Amino acid sequence: MPAKGTKIRQYSRRDLKLALEALDRRELTLNKAARRYNVPRSTLAKFNENRDRNVRIGPTPTFTTQEERQMVEWVEDLRHAGMAVKRSDLLEAAQWILETYPRQTKKIKDNSPSGFGASWVRAFERRHPSVTACLQVEPFGEDKPAAVPERECFEEVYQHLQALDVFSEPGRLFKCNEIGFGFSFNIAQSFEKPVNGTKRADLITAAFITSAAGRLAFPMIVYPYRETIPLELAATVPLFYGCGNSATGMMTKDTFYNYVTKTFFKFLMLNRVKLPVILFVDGTRPNVSLDLWKACRKLGIILMAFNPDESRNCKKHIAYATPLTRVVKGQLDDALLRWKDANSDRFISEMNFTELLYPAVQGSVTEELILRDWQAFSFYQWILKRRTRVEEIEFVSADLETEQQQEEECVQPDLEVEPPVEEAKEPLATLAET
Repeated sequence: MPAKGTKIRQYSRRDLKLALEALDRRELTLNKAARRYNVPRSTLAKFNENRDRNVRIGPTPTFTTQEERQMVEWVEDLRHAGMAVKRSDLLEAAQWILETYPRQTKKIKDNSPSGFGASWVRAFERRHPSVTACLQVEPFGEDKPAAVPERECFEEVYQHLQALDVFSEPGRLFKCNEIGFGFSFNIAQSFEKPVNGTKRADLITAAFITSAAGRLAFPMIVYPYRETIPLELAATVPLFYGCGNSATGMMTKDTFYNYVTKTFFKFLMLNRVKLPVILFVDGTRPNVSLDLWKACRKLGIILMAFNPDESRNCKKHIAYATPLTRVVKGQLDDALLRWKDANSDRFISEMNFTELLYPAVQGSVTEELILRDWQAFSFYQWILKRRTRVEEIEFVSADLETEQQQEEECVQPDLEVEPPVEEAKEPLATLAET
């Protein structure tokens, strides 16, 4: 640590490289090279003695080169997949690395604009300029840019998907729908622990993954509990259903990680679905963490945004607009009213939720409904039309080539006809004369 008041020289990697090259050519002495290129003499002497000059200058970095490369790949891959990635998500990814692989360093302060977190993000963007273009900054006021057209957003993600040959197999295409169920008759009174201070959450989230072939994967239920779900509540969850907990009862990064890597992957293995598969998720919500991205790469699950136009233009996704969501919520509302009529002297609690949800899902979520839900999936329908248009162009070009070949074959015999009748008689006449 330099003494107080000591002037620290600022030099770049290029300055150090030029000074070392001047020493190699013996154009300058050590002292003159240090003064000309503003590099400390001791540093220049150390690098001049050490022939391995790929050593990194400056303080010891918090993360290794491989860890930073993974974060860069994660940010760029989510951007190409049509998802929104913010600087706060990058800080959470860095915090996850520090918690998973502990080391002696400062804590990342997410809420401090001038703390280690903000300074580290600025330095990270300087080291990796490509990340800056991928991070989303929500615009405010007059600086808000013009909205990106829907077709341009779809085309950008489609180019990323074009190399994957999965669209010809609808059974390998999946989409995740999240439905939040809130109750108005004192369901919150049955919760044991307070959520969000003095308030109690009254929201239970159910997630459904469906395939383009009309199949329903194993659903998941998220209960509003800060700590572990009680055993008596977990016992009410149907077989193969996933369950999780969060403080608000909404899907979080941890619950979504468990749903995709455990419940959904179990469905893929039991049904022997060919990998890799594509899972369309909400791109406006930061649920695709760094650890989920790494796990999905190993499992063969490719995460894509089903609404790249909304995530690109900083819009919120309207979940209740899908046919599947409307039908399931309508069926559960009817079951809830019937339960209230039959149990007028009791308050409904989370213990009765699966008792109402399971029959509603089994009776209403049919193959016809799932296919109708995919027909309302605008991005998927755009992909099908885009692929059909390309196939039609290829088909027309193939027909034109076939017609040209047939015309050449028809014309070729006429061109090869030779009249060599007189040439064949000349040698016979010569022999007769002799």
